[in-house]
Amino acid sequence: MTRSWRPRSRVSRTALAMGIAAAVVPAVIKVAMAGDSVPLNVPAPTLGGKQLWRDAFVHAGWRIQEHVVSGHFRLLDPKQVRRAWGSYGHCKERFDGKREKKGIRPRSSHMVLLVHGIGRSTGTFSDLTDAVDGAGYDAEAISYPSTRGTIEDHADGIARLLERTEGADRVSFVTHSMGALVVRHLLAAGGGWMDRLALG
Repeated sequence: MTRSWRPRSRVSRTALAMGIAAAVVPAVIKVAMAGDSVPLNVPAPTLGGKQLWRDAFVHAGWRIQEHVVSGHFRLLDPKQVRRAWGSYGHCKERFDGKREKKGIRPRSSHMVLLVHGIGRSTGTFSDLTDAVDGAGYDAEAISYPSTRGTIEDHADGIARLLERTEGADRVSFVTHSMGALVVRHLLAAGGGWMDRLALG
């Protein structure tokens, strides 16, 4: 008599479920994003996954993030509630509609990007973000999957974010640990964003 294999412990059952989810969810997301349909969104707070998301656009506390496995995007409001998901274009369109309706704009045209270190998140800078905002700058603590990818990958991601920046004419950087290496590479590599954003 043959018996089907089953995980012996709760830990191995959880690991198996997570492995299946990691394999299935990206495929489901790709199907949902196919064609011209707009994915249904239920506004919900984010559940973490800080090493799975990269900021692709930031503006006055709002952000569009890209999932590093599935490649889909989500739009988060300043309270970290998901307001849309799907393609970058769809999320940007939804943000533009909210910006026009609510008059969303940065505090200043001098943006300060706060770049965390390895294994960290935007929470590293919570008090400092408030202080920089209070000094009259537009403080944006950005997220990047620091444990996934190379220094060059992270610098390229920030370069793309800066190329999409709106409402700023100057940028300064505050870094912690590996974030400094990422920014050093970003500055050395140059890019189109440097033609329209002065360095603070």
